Amino acid sequence: MVARSDGPGLHLEVIDDGRGLPSVAAADTPPEGFGLSFVRERLATSHGPAARLSLHPAPAGGTIARLLLPQS
Repeated sequence: MVARSDGPGLHLEVIDDGRGLPSVAAADTPPEGFGLSFVRERLATSHGPAARLSLHPAPAGGTIARLLLPQS
């Protein structure tokens, strides 16, 4: 896990080395189930529209989850 604070807010990054995202998700269409959509909705409600959660394939396999919490 990596955390840093800069201009727009707090950035959190969690990297795992599991099996990663499905190949469809690696083509710029991240998976969007109930859980992810609920988390994104809660982020927007709690932190405004600038809050972000994104998923990316890790270069060596696995997944990277990135979260941006804007400064208030």
